[in-house]
Amino acid sequence: MVAALGSSLRSPSTPSAPCGNASRFSPKVLTEGLHDLCERGLVDRPRLPGFPVHTRYALSDAGRALRPLLIELYRTGEALRAGSLRGTGPATPS
Repeated sequence: MVAALGSSLRSPSTPSAPCGNASRFSPKVLTEGLHDLCERGLVDRPRLPGFPVHTRYALSDAGRALRPLLIELYRTGEALRAGSLRGTGPATPS
């Protein structure tokens, strides 16, 4: 559910209107992941007034604290995928 958390870095969203790459997940999978992130204290889930009930997901303070780590993780993954980090890892025994 890193994609769900990552998409929340940009702006609050609802499962029916996710941001970024999270849209590749079905609403059910995204909702289950967001519930898990809520239980872990990384995402807040305030209910908005009105009918029908709407729920918005946004990063909690703990979730925002992970922002630099997620950004660096994304950059490293992109660099590895592009091949620009080959040969920079620790030596492996022969």
